[in-house]
Amino acid sequence: MPNIILKSFDGSKYDNPFIEIALNGLEIGTCISVANAGWELPNIDCKEHIHLEASSMRSGNFYDTVDWNDIAPLDEELIQSMRNTEAMFYTMLDKYTQHGDILYTQRRRRYYKQLRYWNDLLDRYEIDLLLLNHQPHQGYDIVLYDLCRKRGIPTLNLERTTVIDAMYIMQSWQESGEQIRKRYDELKQEYGSGDSHVELSKNYEAYFKSYAEETPEPWFMKTFEKHYTSKSFLSRWGKKALDFLTHHPVRFCKAFFSAKVWARKISQHNTQKMYYRMQKNPDLEKPYVYVALHAQPEMSTSPLSGAFVDQHLLVQLLAKYLPEGVQIYVKEHPLQNELCRSKNFYQVMLDIPAVTLVPKTVDTFALIENSKAVATGTGTVGFQALFRGKPIFMFGHRFFQYAPGVHRIHSKEDCEAAVKSIFERGETPSKRDMRIFLKALEDTATPYTGIPHSPIEKYSQDEKAKLMGKAIRSAVQQVLPSIPSP
Repeated sequence: MPNIILKSFDGSKYDNPFIEIALNGLEIGTCISVANAGWELPNIDCKEHIHLEASSMRSGNFYDTVDWNDIAPLDEELIQSMRNTEAMFYTMLDKYTQHGDILYTQRRRRYYKQLRYWNDLLDRYEIDLLLLNHQPHQGYDIVLYDLCRKRGIPTLNLERTTVIDAMYIMQSWQESGEQIRKRYDELKQEYGSGDSHVELSKNYEAYFKSYAEETPEPWFMKTFEKHYTSKSFLSRWGKKALDFLTHHPVRFCKAFFSAKVWARKISQHNTQKMYYRMQKNPDLEKPYVYVALHAQPEMSTSPLSGAFVDQHLLVQLLAKYLPEGVQIYVKEHPLQNELCRSKNFYQVMLDIPAVTLVPKTVDTFALIENSKAVATGTGTVGFQALFRGKPIFMFGHRFFQYAPGVHRIHSKEDCEAAVKSIFERGETPSKRDMRIFLKALEDTATPYTGIPHSPIEKYSQDEKAKLMGKAIRSAVQQVLPSIPSP
């Protein structure tokens, strides 16, 4: 009987139905569910079901309750082989630094505890499969994920595209979109290089029209906290402070009279003031590459952008190889809060003569339409640009990384080759090729529960849960062929 770990199947009322459809009847031995407290665990056919509380994993408090005398120690080979994981783990802890930085020594201590705990658990329970509800991005899950990959334990993670009602199941987050690439290659052969019409369903035709002809608002803007756009300190934080005082008066008073808190808030505010002071309206008549920064800390950069989680690095690489006279217009993400930004973050980009910081209020579609190309880690802006005939410098791993017009940048040679393609040969993605890519996406995708909703809803949420469950079951049986069919 296989033993499995489930990660974060606790996010919506539909998680339990689709994971139960996926796993029931598969004769599971031990199932370990890493999920938030207070959430009803899925009713899975297994001999033993263990719950590990996710929030204490994220905070690191869980490891203070462990009896380390019962946990196998680490050795040099394991520590050295997981150095890349260690670096990524440190970056992911930025999510938990809202109230002050976590010192390097503390991050390191927390990492070694997690590495030791999960390494022992994989042995103790003889784990055969790790199934994640999303790509690993919360610190402890990247440790668990990479340990499984190192040991040859199958991993499956769900990727929801967010811009289209489509879900994929991947064995590796770096291989995002592999199913789409294979189907796209098949369809390219089928349709050939002529001008035959590429038929899409009504739903995907609506997607195509939206991205090729309209200016759709990103789904995340529906939860946009407008106070982040305020320039004055009082208007930016006054209402938030009043809410904090109302609901947490003791904590508010401690923060209000803390010199450390005030120093941090003033420093963060001065960073925002610097951006407003240095921004300039772009000249859309000049040749330029549009760089749309990601909001951080988020999964879109850590882990999905890999080494380019520090986004100024991609700007520096671009600037080195772009032709003389080509500008780089950098626009801050409208949802960016106070974390992961500093005066130095902006200054290292401003030190590059070609770089201009663009006001957040400049329309992103105007910047796309007039650009020579768009650069992004994994952002929606890249997907949108392709439908408008703009090539992409892509510095990460996302479902559209194999789309026509995407140049995947992981080395200076990649960047040089992309620049030649775009600026010397003038290569751009065609609308027909993007229709074929969208057709490939449609043929390989599973609709998923939750937002965003399709322009034309074909399935109810319950029906989507069933489709997701069947897709996950098929993927599980592919990686664990010893499991008998129910």
